Amino acid sequence: MSEGETDDFDKRMAAARAYWEANRSRMTLIRRIVCEIVFKTSQPFEVNWLLKEARRTDKLISMASVYRTIKGLRAAELVEEFHGTAGDGFYRLRPISQHSSSVILCKNCGRTIPVDDPCLPIREGAQAQKKGFKATHVRLQTEAICEEFEQTGMCQKDCLPIRK
Repeated sequence: MSEGETDDFDKRMAAARAYWEANRSRMTLIRRIVCEIVFKTSQPFEVNWLLKEARRTDKLISMASVYRTIKGLRAAELVEEFHGTAGDGFYRLRPISQHSSSVILCKNCGRTIPVDDPCLPIREGAQAQKKGFKATHVRLQTEAICEEFEQTGMCQKDCLPIRK
C-alpha cells in the first residue's frame, strides 16, 4: 500500500472502531478481519466474495457475522450499497471526505465505472434544500449500455469488475 492508501486505511479503521465504541460495542476480531479486507479492496464486491476472503483468515466466520459487520460499516458511512442490473447487491468503499459518489453500471457486463462529479452534491443538494432537507451525502447510480460493446461485441473501457 502507498502512503496515501495507508492513511486512508488507518482513517477507516479508526472510524469503524469509533462507530462501534459509540454504539456500546467494540472492534472484535471478526470485525477487524472483515474491515481489513474491505478497506484494502479498491473494487466493488459482493458479500459472498467477502466471506470467502474472510474465511482464508478464520474458517469459522459466518455469513451472518459478515452481514452484521457490513451493516455497521454502512451505518458508519464507510461502505455503500448499490444494486446490479439483476437486482443483486454489491458494496464499495465510500470515498473519504466526499459528500457524493456515483457510478455508471454497465448493463452489458455488469461492471462499474466510478465517476467523479464535484457538481453532484451542489445540484442535488439544492433540490433537497428546496424540499426542506439538508443533503448529507449524494449517491448516484446510472445504468447504461456500452456503445462500444453494442457495436463490436467487446468493451475496452476501464471498468472495475465486481468481486464475486
